[in-house]
Amino acid sequence: MTDRTREGVELPAGVAGSRLLFEQLRRVADGAEGAYAEALPADSRAFRKDYGEALARFEAVRAGRPDRTAHAVTLARSGEAALVFAGTDGDCSLAEALAAPADALRLETQRFPGAGGLLPALPLSEPRFGADGVESAVGQLLDEGRLTESAAGAIGWSLDRARTDGGELDLRGEQFAILGAAAELAPTKLLLEAGARVLWIDRVAPPAGLEKESGLSGELCWVGDGADLLTQPAEISQTVAAFAGDSPVHLGLYAYAPGAAREWRLAVAMNAIADATPATVASISMLISPTSPAVLEPEDRQAARARREERPLWQSALDAMARFPEGVYECGELAVPRSLVSIQGTAYQAAQYLAKRLPAEAWLAEGLGGRRIAVSANVAPISHTRSLSHPVFNAAFGGARAFGVDTYPAPITRALMAWLMLHDVLNPDAPGAATASGSAADRARKASGQQVHGGLFGLPYALEPALRYAAVIGFARRPGLLASFLRR
Repeated sequence: MTDRTREGVELPAGVAGSRLLFEQLRRVADGAEGAYAEALPADSRAFRKDYGEALARFEAVRAGRPDRTAHAVTLARSGEAALVFAGTDGDCSLAEALAAPADALRLETQRFPGAGGLLPALPLSEPRFGADGVESAVGQLLDEGRLTESAAGAIGWSLDRARTDGGELDLRGEQFAILGAAAELAPTKLLLEAGARVLWIDRVAPPAGLEKESGLSGELCWVGDGADLLTQPAEISQTVAAFAGDSPVHLGLYAYAPGAAREWRLAVAMNAIADATPATVASISMLISPTSPAVLEPEDRQAARARREERPLWQSALDAMARFPEGVYECGELAVPRSLVSIQGTAYQAAQYLAKRLPAEAWLAEGLGGRRIAVSANVAPISHTRSLSHPVFNAAFGGARAFGVDTYPAPITRALMAWLMLHDVLNPDAPGAATASGSAADRARKASGQQVHGGLFGLPYALEPALRYAAVIGFARRPGLLASFLRR
């Protein structure tokens, strides 16, 4: 089998992703006078074998430091600079690729006839409609430990905004550019229902028949034959600027694709596009996986302890046999969940940590082009998307509930995270707002506490070993999944 052709945003030729990630972390650690001495192993080989634990330890140290945002800025910059743009004339830096002359892509436009207004809705097994219905469902999720108090409060603010608008959130006059608009968790269609003007950037065009949906009321602009974030970042940057015109635009970074380090390369490409389009961007939003380094909120740290103390007898017996590691890594006043899954790979973790969490904090600290913007980077729950369509994951989803963890169909996650994002980009008092008060570190701590984790952050055990037994439970409940796994 021949290697695929290197084109567009790439890792440097001949450099393994695990080594590249390790080198970025190592540079910061070496300049921190031994603060990270116990967090990182001595070399990249050791890191590759135990990168999940190493990343959790590293984030626990970084998040507890007074200069946490300075380290986030350093890692965000070096992480973006570490990747290259591969072309027919060789490799160049992403900054050079984005600075090269490029024309905006030609857009097609569809205006929808609706009056504008997004009705709050949550498609649970018993769907909830209206601000009161969704607020009641969110309160139940909070009581069950599926999201943090700050996330519930933020969603509540957006629901109040809908009440003020007459029961349906009205986004007429707002512009959103969605990179990865076809992604299952992207809020693209919800924004159109609310009446926003939306730029669709994706390799695929909007679905056929969209113009016939009576509930849509905004304006949709898209590139007729698609746009590739990896090979056309300069053109896409110009397209976003042309779409925005003289008005600000909310930039959504939602593209995702697994394999060949695409998740990492896409995240870095989107970040580079944002950095190259500073004058027009009012906010940046993204979603962060719960299976990546995060800091627990106090209520989830307490929930993890309570769930261990009150666990059923079968879990105690299983723990005695399997010797599950503790679910959190304690570091002083902070705790980081041991929720990383090795099957997802180092490129996935690099995308989530080095190319999402840390750049989000860096944008909070430094703004975009020296101008403060709103930043929304919330933890989203494990969801049933195509990227996780694997018999082992499907089985684990089925058994996760036995361990107190919920996983969600994509429409539920999409709705919850859209209402949460709208709080972040519209509320001037949101912790990640451009006008929010407090130091960058304080705002980063508050903003990162908005987590919809489905109970994962209250798990009293490390996720990976628990996930194996959840999969066994899931296979037992759905034997057809095991047959599917054996056929792969």
